[in-house]
Amino acid sequence: MMKEKVKEKERNKFIDETRDAIGRLAEFRQNYAWSAVRMFNRGGKINIQFHKPVFPSLSRVSKSVSISDFVDEIASGKVPKVKSFGSFHCEVEPVTENFPVAEGRLNTMNLKVNPFPPDIKVQAKEVQSFFPQSYPETAFVNNLYVRPLNVLRWKSTHLRNLSVEVKFMENDLDADGTGVKNVYLNSGTAPLRDFAHSAVWYHQKKPRFLDEFKIQLPFQMRQKSCLVFTIYNINCKPPKKTKDPIRNVVAYGYLPLYHYKALPEKKEYELILYSKLPANFLSVDPESLPTFDKTALTIDLDFVSSVFSSDAKLEQFLKEPPESINMATILKEFPTTSSSSEIIRFLPITLHQLFRVLCMAGSKISLSAFASIVGVLDTVFTMSESEDVIDSYIAHYLDNQAYPNLGLCLIQRWCTVLTSNHVCMRDSVRHARPLLAMISKVLTLQVDSAKMLGDDSNRPKRFEEEVDLISDLLQQLIRSVVQLFQSSTDKEIGRLLCFSTSHFLNHLFTIMDRGVVFEYVHTAMETFSKISGSISVAGQLQLTLIRVLIESPLYIGLNAPSIPKFSTSNKLLTELYDAHVLVGILFQACDRIFTNGDEDLIRMALNVLTDALILHDDDVRFQSVKARERVASLYLPYLFLMVKNWNKLSSGNYARSTKEALNHILFYVLKSVPQKVMQEWWGKETER
Repeated sequence: MMKEKVKEKERNKFIDETRDAIGRLAEFRQNYAWSAVRMFNRGGKINIQFHKPVFPSLSRVSKSVSISDFVDEIASGKVPKVKSFGSFHCEVEPVTENFPVAEGRLNTMNLKVNPFPPDIKVQAKEVQSFFPQSYPETAFVNNLYVRPLNVLRWKSTHLRNLSVEVKFMENDLDADGTGVKNVYLNSGTAPLRDFAHSAVWYHQKKPRFLDEFKIQLPFQMRQKSCLVFTIYNINCKPPKKTKDPIRNVVAYGYLPLYHYKALPEKKEYELILYSKLPANFLSVDPESLPTFDKTALTIDLDFVSSVFSSDAKLEQFLKEPPESINMATILKEFPTTSSSSEIIRFLPITLHQLFRVLCMAGSKISLSAFASIVGVLDTVFTMSESEDVIDSYIAHYLDNQAYPNLGLCLIQRWCTVLTSNHVCMRDSVRHARPLLAMISKVLTLQVDSAKMLGDDSNRPKRFEEEVDLISDLLQQLIRSVVQLFQSSTDKEIGRLLCFSTSHFLNHLFTIMDRGVVFEYVHTAMETFSKISGSISVAGQLQLTLIRVLIESPLYIGLNAPSIPKFSTSNKLLTELYDAHVLVGILFQACDRIFTNGDEDLIRMALNVLTDALILHDDDVRFQSVKARERVASLYLPYLFLMVKNWNKLSSGNYARSTKEALNHILFYVLKSVPQKVMQEWWGKETER
């Protein structure tokens, strides 16, 4: 407040000068005071209490303590060495499920997340998160973030009120020309501007900036699209002459944004500052441009875009038409020469492009596309050490309508890879689970699009073109399982391949003719049983397949649980197996294992049987007495196996857990099988 003794004339003079200064400098911001509070401690936990007032102190930056020192001290967790002259009152509240502005939310591009009335009083803006690890971009976003940091090698003593102006330009004709109107303001409803400038630091000898500019990138970038930076000195004092400018250009800097047909990398850049930029400056050798005292502007560049990549090879692949003659050359290096993080960011459209090439191109290019698909899967797995990202893509984004005959093409090319010992064969086997999941999803969508799901009468007509190819693929995969499982170094890959193949067979029961799938299962079990050497390998593979099949909710239904008429147990076992009933397949495998297997293999077989019976016991569809009797009757031949191998299984050499599993299974069958059936079976057995 002005002192009362100040003369009226001096008072009016002060008011006029203040209004004049405000009028001249209104568009420029100057930071007056600073305050900061740490939200998180070094352990990553919340450092403040919600719904409680916070009073961080307000501090001024002086000539002796620069803004650079002030920010560095806050970042390091120290108390700034500046004098406090007040406090700033604020409260921090967490976002809850009842957040009141959910229907008035704007995304990072100021677009309405959900439609809401124009007169809504409260709006919330999403804040962009910058994750250190890449993740697929699943929503439209196309923003560039520019943060001027400081000016290096600054020697000027009279140019101390600096501001940086940023413009996005689509040509290099005039550095002082008007930029594209795509720079955001703080308000979500304000129109985009053609430039933005930083706050003015008053009398700073070490120019440092703390502003962040957000720019909306266009849908189509040009080779001469660039950022132009203009360093201004702001005249804070009243001009001596009316024509004197408020700001004077000090230097220029620029950064090409699409010069190499890809966005620049996300990193800090040191841009040489020039006293002048001529027309067509992007085409001029930078060495020939007049520099400004060898100074440089450092900036931090970041972007979040689902449209453009910073990897030139990936950008070229995504923009190339699938039928282009250049595609074969591009696929030779893709994805091995591309950035892994960028591939993950653009995973949906990368796979979309590969599927288009796979389905549209000739056989040779199509095979290269399949190899690239395998390469992408390997890249994702290497980066994330899991296949969850691929699983999410398959579940939510894989659409069969966009790729005619995708399932057929995937199966054909994979068969070719496996039979020709292609360079990607090993990786295709290693990533069989997501590949088979893709095929399963596409086949399901194919049936769904033809409106065949839910009508079992049309099962024999489904996949008439694919039946033989699926059979060939499964045979190749099963042979690979055997080869890998017998290897001393690749046994784990073989186990995973067996597991993935089993799940694929399990899924085929839901969409294909079940008699055909029974044939596939029968072939797999026969192939495993013919493995020469130790029974351990054959038994483990058979039990892995069976363990997956019994987890299917269709398992009991596929076995037609009715009480059969018995002649002898051997005949019943043979009849069950010949009819491709899964219970029969399970028991024939157990018969071989109980007779010739070691304790570990027998325990594995007993665990599979126990799991099967527990699943049946918990199944809500078979809780009535008659249903439980019918299910238990399917396992009646197990008693024959018990009697046949009783001496071996009940010997003192076996662990207690093995004997307990044996007793649990025996108790389940004896408890649930009808007494009449048990008497008939026992009479037939005692006659023998």
